[in-house]
Amino acid sequence: MPPFAAGQVWQYRARPQDDGSRLVVLKVEHDANLGTIVHVAVLGLRLQNPRSQSGVSDTIGHLPFNEEAVRGSVLHLDGFLTEVLDLEGYRTWREAFERNEAGIFSISVREAVIGMEAALNDQLHSMS
Repeated sequence: MPPFAAGQVWQYRARPQDDGSRLVVLKVEHDANLGTIVHVAVLGLRLQNPRSQSGVSDTIGHLPFNEEAVRGSVLHLDGFLTEVLDLEGYRTWREAFERNEAGIFSISVREAVIGMEAALNDQLHSMS
């Protein structure tokens, strides 16, 4: 398996409803305490999102993982993006990380997507 690099598009172990979804490596960096951090976007989702006008979101723009979690999630390299994705989510995370207010995932990408969907729905229920 090749090392992770920005622009790579990977097939991963997605939820059944996200068949065809891919993760894109946004950035790879090393942290003295956490090791290699792989920042990804997840595209082609069918994420139930009550805040979305359609009720569904198809993208998570930024998720930071330890390398082992991503390595255990990916199946094969599908190719490379030619355009650069927006790194606003990364920049927001980086600012919070530097204030010790953000961390990284050590769970699978699939588990993180499940958690994101649950959090979106919990937020709606707690507001009503």
